[in-house]
Amino acid sequence: MKIDLGCGAYKSEGLLGVDILEHPNVDIQHDLNIFPWPFENDSVDYVQANHVLEHVANFIGSVEEIWRISKSGAIIEVRCPHASCFPTVWADPTHKRAMVKNSFIHWGGESKNIYGFKGEFAVEEVRLHYCLYQGERNGSLTTSMRMKKIGRLLDRLVNASPRMQNIFERFLCGYLGGFEEVYFKLRVVK
Repeated sequence: MKIDLGCGAYKSEGLLGVDILEHPNVDIQHDLNIFPWPFENDSVDYVQANHVLEHVANFIGSVEEIWRISKSGAIIEVRCPHASCFPTVWADPTHKRAMVKNSFIHWGGESKNIYGFKGEFAVEEVRLHYCLYQGERNGSLTTSMRMKKIGRLLDRLVNASPRMQNIFERFLCGYLGGFEEVYFKLRVVK
C-alpha cells in the first residue's frame, strides 16, 4: 500500500489519499492528530507527506505512527517548510513547526534513541529548496522565471554535499532570504 498523507485536493496518482478534510481526492478522511491511524502495523510500502507534518500537534507521535504502519524498507518522502524562511513557515496560521536538515537524526544513526522515540529511519537523502513550488499550482505560475533559474542554481550549489548544506544552512541562508522547503527521503528500519 502507498499513501499520501495530508493530500487535500492534490493527491498523487496511484496513492491512497488521507486527509482531515473531505475532498473528492481523499480516500480516507482522518485527523492525523488522532492515534492510532487507521492502518495495520507493517502494512505500508511508501508514504508521501508533502507539507503536512508541520501542521500536526504531535510531531513525534506522527513520526512514530509512520514507522508503525510502514514495512521494513518502506520509503518515506517528506517535504516541509525550512525554518529559515519565516514567510513560508509562519504565513500559515496552522503551522506548528518548521524543519531543518537534521530534523530526523534522532530516529537513526548515533543519535538514535537518546530521547526514547519509537522507530528507526535511515536518512537516505536531504535537499534544501530555495523555491517552494517550481512550476504551476492551481493552474497559475508560482515562481517567476528569474526566481526559478536562481532557485535551480542555488539548489545545485547547496545540495552538492552535506558539507555545503551545513555551510548554507548555518551561515548563509539568512543572506539569501532563507530556504522555503526541506525534502527528506527516509527508509524504515525494523
